[in-house]
Amino acid sequence: MYRRRKRGMMRGWVAVLGVFVASAVLAQDATKPNEEVTGKGGHFLHYSSTQTNVELGEKDQQTLQRVRDHRYSASLDPALDAAVQTLREQGYETTMVDREFHLVEARHNEVLVSQGREVLRGVLKAKVPLPSKPDHQTTEALILLEPAPDGQGVFARTRFRRTVWDSNGDSRTSVLSDAAIYDQFYGALATHLSR
Repeated sequence: MYRRRKRGMMRGWVAVLGVFVASAVLAQDATKPNEEVTGKGGHFLHYSSTQTNVELGEKDQQTLQRVRDHRYSASLDPALDAAVQTLREQGYETTMVDREFHLVEARHNEVLVSQGREVLRGVLKAKVPLPSKPDHQTTEALILLEPAPDGQGVFARTRFRRTVWDSNGDSRTSVLSDAAIYDQFYGALATHLSR
């Protein structure tokens, strides 16, 4: 009789443990509605990195639509050259200039922590599990120029997209909607066009 009780209690604990593990797994799979996970590095055993794309919310989307476009009284080729020069001055490396379609792509890489801190964190992580921290990021700029609809000047549309990697190698990518970033770029572009 004692063995039957013991087996019954053991089955009960196994069932509770199973429910706990299942709820932990399901809780980890719950992503936010505006996030799309394109790569997954494991639940309990982290065997690969995770890549997450974060979509803009409605308010941020409205802000982006308001700040991404600008108009200049210039022709296409000088505006394209000024856009390339502006990006270079802001630390971007031009990856592509398409003069036929008036398109510029550029990238700016930035380390967020010092090398000493990165090494120290790596040594500590080998011994103690530490939470991940952002350690570097890449901001990509995409600028498209076209003649203004009324034929007077140039219409510019810009998109900045940032990917931040953490100390586990996981990444989060999102389109930037901060008006200050776009205003800074368009202000510097206007300065170049006025020369």
